[in-house]
Amino acid sequence: LIHTGTGEPALVSALRALGPLQSCREYSMAASAWGRVGNGAQVLALLEQMESAAVPRDAWFYAAAIGALTDSAEPEQALLLFEQMDGEGASMNEFVYCSAIRACGALGWSSAGAERGVERALVLFRSMRPNGVTPNAVAYNALITALGAAGRAAEAVALLDEMGAAGIAPDLVSLHAAIGACGRSVPARCDEAVELLCGMRGRGLTPVTRSYNAALSACAAGGRWREAEALLAEMAAERVPADLISVNCALSAAAKGGKWPHALSLLAQVEQAERM
Repeated sequence: LIHTGTGEPALVSALRALGPLQSCREYSMAASAWGRVGNGAQVLALLEQMESAAVPRDAWFYAAAIGALTDSAEPEQALLLFEQMDGEGASMNEFVYCSAIRACGALGWSSAGAERGVERALVLFRSMRPNGVTPNAVAYNALITALGAAGRAAEAVALLDEMGAAGIAPDLVSLHAAIGACGRSVPARCDEAVELLCGMRGRGLTPVTRSYNAALSACAAGGRWREAEALLAEMAAERVPADLISVNCALSAAAKGGKWPHALSLLAQVEQAERM
């Protein structure tokens, strides 16, 4: 494995120590490493190097490169690479599809970009089984995330049931993405977000700070200050640490609900707790 250490300089040193890349596996590791430091240009350069060196690309390399380009904030390039792979008739596996679906979800957080991305994600996801590839939890999670970015909460939540019917247990990532989708829906679906949070233990999952924050964000979006306050109290009772995001969401819920005195009181409580 190539360890990136403190960033790009450490990665450059590690690659130099490794010497010329020889195998597809080495190129795959290098692509993933460049993705972790956000250098998409170097990922594209690896493609050219492989072509010059006549190193054949396999599905694992494509999955790594598509993921690395997405991590480098270049989802369009990632999807162009997927299309190139598809056009070449290269063999696909679930990891290639997962990387491509994740790229679709990263096309943009604007409503237009997210909607365009989720439609492409749905097409890719629904094409997996006809192409002999069974969707795994990562594929479902990527699609739920993409749906959430577009505010399509009903479809995102429905995928949790589809996962169960397929024998795939939703995990923390699944629930966080679905709860987040409820918060980005217009209007926000606060009740559904809280219901999903409360149902996590029944699914064998223990809510963590991020779980509560996703539900608190939905409460903030809907101005549901009572629910936000109850969630903060529940976090304290369950000994789940609240962070700055938790508090900010509760404050936002109170302010949006027109409860400025309550928001100021909550802020004073937080400041007092910090001084203790």
